[in-house]
Amino acid sequence: MISLVKLAFLILAHRSPEQVIKLVNSLIYEKDVTIFIHVDAKANGVFEVLKNEFRNNPGVVFTPFRYKVYWGSYNQIRATVLLIKTAVQFGKFDYYSLISGQDMPVKPLAEFKEFLSQNCGKEFMIHFKLPDSGNWGECGGLDRLQLFWVDIKIQRYSYSFRKLNKFIHKLQGALRYKRKLKYEFYGGFNWFTLSKEAVSYIVNFLDKNKAYLKRYRYTGCADEIFIQTILMNSPLKENMVNESLRYIDWASGPEYPKIMRMEDFNTLTGSNRVYFARKFDYSVDQKVIDELITFVTKRETV
Repeated sequence: MISLVKLAFLILAHRSPEQVIKLVNSLIYEKDVTIFIHVDAKANGVFEVLKNEFRNNPGVVFTPFRYKVYWGSYNQIRATVLLIKTAVQFGKFDYYSLISGQDMPVKPLAEFKEFLSQNCGKEFMIHFKLPDSGNWGECGGLDRLQLFWVDIKIQRYSYSFRKLNKFIHKLQGALRYKRKLKYEFYGGFNWFTLSKEAVSYIVNFLDKNKAYLKRYRYTGCADEIFIQTILMNSPLKENMVNESLRYIDWASGPEYPKIMRMEDFNTLTGSNRVYFARKFDYSVDQKVIDELITFVTKRETV
């Protein structure tokens, strides 16, 4: 029996519009699914292609404005918050999943819905208390918050920005100055599948605590801390399941995380409690994307 779970997918996109179109089409065929997309403001060409492709599709919604997103930057957090708020304002959904434009489903959405129906009220997001040297090195992740990080805003000057960050961090060390930690922080992956209760809590928390978002200015890769910290300091803490429901290979290489290829197909489709995977690249292996779409949609119609 197919569960009547309403899903919202929040997509952070910045490249490869053809691949994003395939991702959206692999999701939107299912009933009670709405797609929300934030396209990096630096990628106007990508935005125009996607906007034109889905201009007559009410199930695909673009954020009302766009941020210039740099890897690990404050604007990556702001783009995520914008996606959440856009989805909440649009309508009511049972679950919200944050994915990137380089993700793909590896199981039919009917199976994903059934799983969520059986685990109603559970929140799926990798989380661990900071500092955690086992996951995030010598400082255990607190350096992402206690040091000042300048966003790398212009690619051709990225080396200079890295040098500037190193200088700032060395100066902070010499002065023995660290930014204060007001909250009990938690880290993990930024990708999530959260219930309407969790998403509502996040929006209300941010509305009442304006300083919390601002605290993440000049941090590094803190998008992997932002949501976890809100929920793990909330009454919903007991509902948090330490799983992402996604397959990500950080070990095999040659990329980290590995770009999925046809050699990974059986692992992706056969993994338990895994419904999505990342990441994929149309220029590296187009076939695995097309085969996954065929596999997922064919199983759906059986």
